[in-house]
Amino acid sequence: YFIQYDRLHNKRNIFWAFMDKDCEYKQITGACAYRIFKHYVKEDIDIDFESLGFQKNEADKYEVGIVANEFYYNEKYQNKKIIAYEYDLNSAFPFFAINQPQPFKFLRTNDICKNEKEIGFSEIDGRLEITTSPLFKSDYICELSYNENFKRFFITYYDKKKQAKTKSERDYYKSVINYTIGFFKLTNPFIRANIILNLNDYMANMIEKFKDEVLLSNTDCLITKSDISKYLNIGNEIGQFKIAKEKQGFYMTKLNYQWDNEKPTYRGVPKGWYDEYKKRFKKDFILSENSVKILSRLFNKYQFNLKKFQFE
Repeated sequence: YFIQYDRLHNKRNIFWAFMDKDCEYKQITGACAYRIFKHYVKEDIDIDFESLGFQKNEADKYEVGIVANEFYYNEKYQNKKIIAYEYDLNSAFPFFAINQPQPFKFLRTNDICKNEKEIGFSEIDGRLEITTSPLFKSDYICELSYNENFKRFFITYYDKKKQAKTKSERDYYKSVINYTIGFFKLTNPFIRANIILNLNDYMANMIEKFKDEVLLSNTDCLITKSDISKYLNIGNEIGQFKIAKEKQGFYMTKLNYQWDNEKPTYRGVPKGWYDEYKKRFKKDFILSENSVKILSRLFNKYQFNLKKFQFE
C-alpha cells in the first residue's frame, strides 16, 4: 500500500494498489486499528514471542500455525440455476470476541490442560486447532478469562458502526473491528484463533442442522434453497442473522457464485474486470454462460513467471 499526506489539513490517506484494477481507498491500517484497541485495553495481552522461544518464519515474523475461515458448498447444486435465500450473521467476529472467555494469558508449551480455565492449541498439518484435553498434550496452553475493557471496545465500535450515517463512516468502524482481530495474529494469535475457530464451529453446526438446504456457506453467511428464517434468530443486533436476499436467482460453481443482476463473486477475479467486460461487449458477464478464463486473457496485464519468480 502507499500513503498520501495532506499537510494542509494534517490528514493521511491510505490506499491499496492492485496490478489489475484501480487503487482502493483504505481509511485505516491494522496497526492503526490496534492502537485504537490499546486505548481501551490497557492490560498487557500481547505475547512476548522471543522470550518464550517462538521461532520466526521465512518472512522474519513470528507465526503460530494458520487459522482461516471455513467455506462450504453443496456439490448437488453445482452449475445449476436455483432460487435461493441468503442469511448473514451480524458482526460475527465481535460476537465471538465478547461472548466467550479469551486466551489473554499464555502459560506454557507441550502440556495437558489442568483445569477448566485453560485452553489448548496445537499445530496440525500447519493449521492451528483447539485441542483442549486433560489427557493429551497440546502444543500451547493459555489461560481463559474475561476482560471488560476488551468487551467495551468491541461493543463501542459495533454501536458506532450501527449508528453511522454514511457508508464511508460505517466502513471505517467495521475496519477498526476486523483489522484489530486480524492484527492479533502478530500480537496474540491465540485470541484470533479462538474467535475464528469458534465461528467456524458455529457455522458448521448450522450447516449440519439444515443439511441439504444449504447451498453455500462463506465465513458468516448461509445461502439456502428455501426460506429457513423461522428457524433462525432474525434481527439487527450483534450475533443475530439478517435476511440479505430472498427468492433471487442464484448460480454457483464450487465456491464461486452469482446472484441475478449482480456481478459474480469469483475467487481471484477482480470485480473491475466485469466492468471492463461490459464496456467491451455491451453486456453483463453471466457466470453460467461464460468462463472466467476469457477475463484473464482479455484483462490480466500481468503473468507470474515461476522460473524468474516475478510478475511480467
